[in-house]
Amino acid sequence: ADIRDTLMEYADRIIFVFAGGFVIALALEKWNLHRRFALLILSKSATGPSGVVLGILITTYLLSMWISNTATVLMLLPAVLAITKETTDFFTDEKGKKKFTTAVLIGLAYAATIGGMATLVGTPTNMIFYAKMVEEFGESSGVTFGSWFLFAGPLSFVLLLVCYLILWFFFLRKLGPVKINRQQFISDYRSLGKWTREE
Repeated sequence: ADIRDTLMEYADRIIFVFAGGFVIALALEKWNLHRRFALLILSKSATGPSGVVLGILITTYLLSMWISNTATVLMLLPAVLAITKETTDFFTDEKGKKKFTTAVLIGLAYAATIGGMATLVGTPTNMIFYAKMVEEFGESSGVTFGSWFLFAGPLSFVLLLVCYLILWFFFLRKLGPVKINRQQFISDYRSLGKWTREE
């Protein structure tokens, strides 16, 4: 095929939506916005192991609505591992540390997938479905960004709650009273300074 026909295949609007998602992911990472979100939520919620897990779930869920769920996990993993290491210092037994770390890492993976369901750009699978619907039914398919979110947003939120309850039941409920000092998260957040124009 000549260059015009070849480029037309890559000029599909779905490809541009994918590219837009990747650009957003790169921008979040470049300006360290993902770390700011994580520390902000943790500084409010991290009073115990359950709060830390919930904070990580919410952060991952919100970010993965707008960028690929795989990219979200890759972006947040270093920050989450650092948070996990800081948090496990408050545990006195190895079993508790292991259960908490397991809950955090499983929660990170599941929250990214659940958040990715909520919007059309959250995961490539959603966009492939959208492309097939438009190809089959045209613009009358009724699938838009808004209609997708109205259907999948509430469903994904319920799934996030179910995910948290399962993690709590299997990993967190028997950890006992572990008091976590939020001051570390608060000071780390403050050390980032004021929001910049780029952020």
